[in-house]
Amino acid sequence: MVSVKRKKQTGSWMIVGLFFLVFMASLLIGSERIPINQLLAMVGLHDEPVNPVYYQILVQLRLPRALAAGLIGMALANSGVVFQTCFRNPLADPYMLGISSGAALGASISFVIPGLGPAWTGLFAFVGALGALAFIYTIGWMNGKLDSTVLILSGIAVGFFLSAVVSLLAALHQERMEQIIFWTMGSLNAIRFSQVRMIIIPVLASLMIFFYHWKDLNLMVLGEEGAITTGTNAPRVSKILLVIASLSTAFVVSVSGIIGFVGLVIPHLVRLAIGPNHRSLLPISAFAGATFLMLSDVIARTIVAPRQLPIGIITAFLGSPYFIYLIIGLKRRQS
Repeated sequence: MVSVKRKKQTGSWMIVGLFFLVFMASLLIGSERIPINQLLAMVGLHDEPVNPVYYQILVQLRLPRALAAGLIGMALANSGVVFQTCFRNPLADPYMLGISSGAALGASISFVIPGLGPAWTGLFAFVGALGALAFIYTIGWMNGKLDSTVLILSGIAVGFFLSAVVSLLAALHQERMEQIIFWTMGSLNAIRFSQVRMIIIPVLASLMIFFYHWKDLNLMVLGEEGAITTGTNAPRVSKILLVIASLSTAFVVSVSGIIGFVGLVIPHLVRLAIGPNHRSLLPISAFAGATFLMLSDVIARTIVAPRQLPIGIITAFLGSPYFIYLIIGLKRRQS
C-alpha cells in the first residue's frame, strides 16, 4: 500500500517537474534560440547585458504563447476529466462531442457578420459551444437516462456537420477564409498578452470550481443512482459542471481554434500514473495538459522552422494513435 502511494506521489511530482522544464524550453526554443544565460539575466539571476532582440522575442512572443498554451492545455484536460466522469464514458471530451466545433462555428459566424470586432468572438464561441452541448445532450438522453454510446456517436456526427458549416462559411466569405480556416486547424501563432488576459480568469475559475467538486466527481464514477444514495444531487451537479466545462472550452477555443485530443488523451494517461481519485486527478491533469500543449507548440514551431505548423496538427498526430489504442482496449474488455 505504501509502495503504491509512493509511486503515485512520484508520478505526480514527475509531471509537475516536467511542466516547468517544458515551460522553460518553450521560452528558449524556436527558430531563434535564446541562450539560457540571457533568460537568467532578464530575471536578474545572471550578471550579463540583456540582448534587446532576445528580450523582445521572449517578452512579446514566447512568454504570452507559453502562458496561453499552458492555460489552454489545463482547460481542455480538466474539461476532458469532467466530460468523461459526468458521462461515464472514456471517449467523451469537448473535441469528440462536437463542443469545440460548436465554439468554432460561433466564432466563425462572428467573423462574417459586419461590424463585429474581436470582443464578440468569445461570446459567439461560448454560445456555439453551449448550443452544441445542449443538442448532443438532448439526443443522448434516452428513456430518462443518458446513453453514452448514442452520445458519442451523435457528438461525432454533430462535429462533422458543424465543421461542414464552417467550411461553407469559408467558401462563401473568401475574404475571411484565412481567419475561418484558422479555427479548423488550431494555432497559437498570433497569441499576444491580450488573448492571455481574456482567458486567464475563466480558465482559473473553472479549474477551482472543478476542484471544489472533486468529491462529487468521485461519487459520479459510481453512476447517478450510486451518487444519489450518498446524498449527492448528481444530475444537477453534472449539468453545472458540464456547462462550466463548455464555457471553459469556449473561451480557450476562441483564441486558439480547434485543438483536439488533449481532453481525451491526458486524463487517461494521468489516471494510469496516479489513479482515479479526482482530488489529485484534476490538478495533475491540468499540469499534464499544459505540458502536452506547450510541448506540442514547441514542436509546431521548430519541426519545419522558420515556418510554423498549426498546433492542432501536432496534437492530432500525437493523440490519434492513443485514441485508436483506447478503442481497441475497450473492445477487448467488452469481449
